Amino acid sequence: MRIRPFAMGLVSLSLLMMAGAERPAHADPAVRVDGLWEGVIVYQAAQVELDVTVEMSGSPLVGTIDLPAQELKFHPLQSARADGSKVAIAYDLVSGKQDPGNRFWLRGELTPDGKRIAGEFSGRIHDTEVRAPFILDRKGEAGSNRPPEIKPPLHPLSDGASELRSAFNRDQGKVRLIMLLSPTCPACLGKAFVTQRYVLATIPDDRLRVYVVWGPMLGDEKEENARDATGRLPDPRVTHFWTGTNAVAAMFAKTVKLPAGLLGWDTYQLFAPGVTWGSAAPAPTRFMQMNKPLPDDLLFNGATLASWVRDDLAATPRRP
Repeated sequence: MRIRPFAMGLVSLSLLMMAGAERPAHADPAVRVDGLWEGVIVYQAAQVELDVTVEMSGSPLVGTIDLPAQELKFHPLQSARADGSKVAIAYDLVSGKQDPGNRFWLRGELTPDGKRIAGEFSGRIHDTEVRAPFILDRKGEAGSNRPPEIKPPLHPLSDGASELRSAFNRDQGKVRLIMLLSPTCPACLGKAFVTQRYVLATIPDDRLRVYVVWGPMLGDEKEENARDATGRLPDPRVTHFWTGTNAVAAMFAKTVKLPAGLLGWDTYQLFAPGVTWGSAAPAPTRFMQMNKPLPDDLLFNGATLASWVRDDLAATPRRP
């Protein structure tokens, strides 16, 4: 994961804290920390946010963590403790590896009603110290049934992208978003989660369609990685494709006129209703990107993307 400034994320920490109740010096001794918790690590606010699930029980506390961006599922915690309202949770990215850079922490404070833990996530990624705000909300008791994981179908995509073109033109009366992502890049998975959280979850409009092209941005991705990644965007308005080559990414580099040699991976291309795909892929109405030598106002941002989608929907007539 490429490390970028954390200013936005750190500013978000105070906002996230304010979302809970005001904090006293100590929580009610009767309030428990054990249970099933779900939340988000705000790596970059509205850009890269990572969903996280923690389950703790027993005395002393033991438990597991799910962090899909780090490919962790029911991963054992190394420690979990509560001291009054203060909570500290630790896990090793690689179990059994004795290395300080392998240890990650979630240190936070429990609200008086016991329904939220808010604080700071920390650890080292690629030899860089990472600190980012997080929140965890109580979802139930330890051992509670979790929502079933939805993994939508994954469709093969040819180098000419004819399957995507057919879907795109079939939906020409709708607002359409094409995303080109790696299924193993933590930042890409985080942005998929942000798109689900900021756009799809807040805009329940059937006039919106999203097409995700999963492929080898990093060079070693596999189809099975993409099958797992479809769960990051489970909304039924999303269609998932897999390509094992860079041909489609090269095609969509041209639509946004990227500098020579760059591919269209990690771009987010929005198309207004009425745009059709003829002999060549069309230029988007607007687009966002990450990690390209382009102006900062084109950087991916889920809140801005949601605003663009709402603007296009407002200009789109509803069918009777």
